[in-house]
Amino acid sequence: MIRFGDFVDHVHKQYPDYCVVPVKHADLVFEERVKMNCFYCGKWNLNWKCPPRIPSVDFSIMFSEYEYLALVYCKYPFTSENYTVVRNESSIQLHHTLLKLEKFRFMQIMQKRLWKRTLQ
Repeated sequence: MIRFGDFVDHVHKQYPDYCVVPVKHADLVFEERVKMNCFYCGKWNLNWKCPPRIPSVDFSIMFSEYEYLALVYCKYPFTSENYTVVRNESSIQLHHTLLKLEKFRFMQIMQKRLWKRTLQ
């Protein structure tokens, strides 16, 4: 079995500025009304990461299919003068970090499956 703690240890070693918090699916709240907040945003229908351009997926069902869920975050200090720059740069850095962590987790799973096949 792949331990969640191994993932947390990896994050702390490779990305010491990042934090990992385990999350239970039951603690997540998915509400349709959140989309209404987005509707009034000036980026509605302009940003590919926002409604209505995001896929129509039942995220509650999707997240329930995972054995482990985690919130990964990093605190970035900012001022009113550098907010836009810090926001843009931190978003890119977080995205790259999450892609690397996803690859690490995928490789853990694949190694486990290959190990099981060699034992059969």
